[in-house]
This record gives sequence, structure tokens and C-alpha cells, in this order.
Amino acid sequence: MKIGVNGRFLLKPFTGIGQHTINLIKELAKIDMKNEYIVFAHENVPINIRKEFPKNVEIRILPEKKIPSAGARKVWWEQIQIAKILKKENFEIAYFPYPSNPWTKDFYGKGMRVFVTVHDCLPWKYKHYNGGILSRTYNNQCKKAVGKANKIFTVSKTSKKEISEICKVDSDKIFVIYNDAGDIFKKHSMAAGSHPTADSRIPTTKILEKFALQKNRFFFYCGGYDERKNVSKLVKEYETFIKNYDEEIPLVLAGGKAINNDLYKSFDEAKSAFGEIVKTGFLDEEELKSLYENCLAFVNLSREEGFNIPLVEAANCEAPLIVSNTEIHREIVGGNADFVDLSKDGNCAEAMGKMLNPEHRNAFCKNSEAIAKKYSWKTSAKKMKDVLFS
Repeated sequence: MKIGVNGRFLLKPFTGIGQHTINLIKELAKIDMKNEYIVFAHENVPINIRKEFPKNVEIRILPEKKIPSAGARKVWWEQIQIAKILKKENFEIAYFPYPSNPWTKDFYGKGMRVFVTVHDCLPWKYKHYNGGILSRTYNNQCKKAVGKANKIFTVSKTSKKEISEICKVDSDKIFVIYNDAGDIFKKHSMAAGSHPTADSRIPTTKILEKFALQKNRFFFYCGGYDERKNVSKLVKEYETFIKNYDEEIPLVLAGGKAINNDLYKSFDEAKSAFGEIVKTGFLDEEELKSLYENCLAFVNLSREEGFNIPLVEAANCEAPLIVSNTEIHREIVGGNADFVDLSKDGNCAEAMGKMLNPEHRNAFCKNSEAIAKKYSWKTSAKKMKDVLFS
């Protein structure tokens, strides 16, 4: 059987959708060696990503049409180019790891079963995630197409509930397939052979020295900088903390702006008159792992998420977690984090102060171990396989 996959996000491996696509397809193909997986990408995929997949995965490059508009090229590639090949070559299953399944009715119901993953409903809930009329039209069409798929995957029970309501889809048609952290963040990664060799790894001390940091003497944030990520609130809470504690403990912000518009202005505005804010820029996984392992605590005050992979990455590195008290965070980490009430100024600063107590911090390090044990790409792939072939 041939399974066709939209692999556009193979070219964005550090995004949530990129991690979801790479890890699920890799594990799915490993446990389903009898079927062939054809993953379509619009540009050449780096060799280090290609090497992650087993032999029954073919990465096929399908170049975009030469259309002046980047947005139009993307839509044509998703809606016309992939759809045409899937039908022409008689694929039995088509899988779309983000809402990009074809909008037209004639794609469906002719021997091919269609599956799509919806990670969250943000573009359909908030106008400021749509840049203009073309973006709004695109997102509206994607929302309508979700219901055309045979079955829908999502990454949390929280998202499942929203998808059912917003896309007007029966909840029985939606299946939760949790994300996980990549192998590099896991304790077993050296033994599993997926971690870089000792000779190729950058020593932790050099990574800390690179950013002038000390072990367990900095707070850490890694994630996006769009409005819902609430980084401005994090900076204000850090200021409150540092004024109350005469300590040299920086706040480290990893990553940067995905798009240069007002939605991501919190990255530019992340400055403090007190203490020190360290902006690392985008990091490779080895650097990121080291900062997770050596931070005083990982802090994430996001208001809304579909899943939030950095929490699981941090937990796998046994970093204690300080997170916003939201429905999704309660689902993902259970009771194993220090939860912050976003409506109360100073609540996060107080939680940051408590992490200076070694006994308190160690208890939350152990809590993170419990979070890490909850998630597995292999388990998620097995569940996905059951749905795909049922």
C-alpha cells in the first residue's frame, strides 16, 4: 500500500509541525515496514533529516511552480500539485500533517482515504493571525476542508474539543495523537545511537560560556514570540523577581521572530531595566538541550497552545517547570509544574523566587521525570497506525 504525505514542514524541523511530521512518520514507517511512505517536499531536504527515515520512506521533491507570489506558490503546491499526483498514482492513503488537505470535493471518495492533523484552531479564532483578505480566505478554506477528511488527528484533548466546535465535526471523528520530545532530549539517546557522538558534541561548559551563563543560575524560555506566547508578561514578572532578590540571575530567551510584523513585536520589546535578559538567537538542538539541563527553571506563560512541545523537551532534561495555569498545560504536565495565575501580578515572580530553594527545585526536577515518561513518539505512531488502517 502507498501512503502519500505532505512533507512541506521537513524544511522547518524546529517547528512543532516539523517535529510532529518527522518523528511520527519515522516511527510509523518503522512499525509498518510492509507499506511504502512517499513524503513530498517542495525543496531539497537536508541529508541529516533524510537519514532519520527507514528504507520504506521515499522523500520525493516536488518543486513549486514558478509563480511570483510566495503565498500563491504554496497554495498551488498544496492544493493542485500534490493532489494531482496522489490521484494519478492511485495512492490508497493521503496524510496531511497540518490543515492542507484539498478543498475540492472531487478529491475525495474514489478509493483513497484522507487524514489530516489539526494542531490548534488559532487562525480560525483570532483575526490577528490572518494578515489580510488572502490569508483569511486561505484559512477559511482550510477550515472547511478539515471536515472532508475521513478522520482527523490532533495533539491534545483540549484541541479536540475546539476542533469539534469550530469546524463543526463530530468528536468521534477526531483522534488525539500526543507529541513528544526529540530523541536528543531523552536520557536514552546516547544508548539509542540517535544522539551525536561524544567527539561531535559541544561541551556543556562551552555552551554556558558562550552566553556567559552559570549552571542553575538562569531562567530559560524557548518558544515563539507571537502575542499569545505572553513573553511581555514573562519579562515583567522577571523584573519583579529580580528587584526582590539581589541576585545575578539572567532571563534567557531562545529563538526569534518567525515573521517581522506587529504580532511578534514582543521579541523586540523584551528588555529589562533590572537584571539581565540574554537573547541567544536560534539554537541547534545540542545547545538547546544544554540550556534546558542547566537552567534554574524553564518558564512558559503562554495563554493558548495546541500542545507546547518545549514543556516536554524541558521535562526530558529534568528542568523544573513554571507554567501558566491553562487548560492545555494542565493536560500536558498534569500536576507536575508550578502553575502561575496570569491574572495575578507577581505570581510568576514568586514562583521564580521559590526555585532558589534547592529542596523546592529538586522536587520539581523529579516532577519533570514523571512528565517525560508520559509521552512517546512510538506509542503515538502505534495509535496513529491503528486509526489509519482501521
